[in-house]
Amino acid sequence: MAYEVSKLVDKLKSKGLDVAEDAAVVVLEAVVEFVKEGAAESENKVDDLLVPLVEAIKPIVVQQLDKIDGKDDM
Repeated sequence: MAYEVSKLVDKLKSKGLDVAEDAAVVVLEAVVEFVKEGAAESENKVDDLLVPLVEAIKPIVVQQLDKIDGKDDM
């Protein structure tokens, strides 16, 4: 499967960065907020299309993040 979060986590761990599921969720929330704020401030209206897209895929990303520790707790 393309873009498996677990593969990214393994790569980061191999570089000495231990990423926890909770930290990944914090990063996701920050990215979503960043996209929303950027789209609101931007004069380009095309990027306004990103906000609903990001909101739509967020639950899917959360499901993938939930697989990091191997427990179903989100």
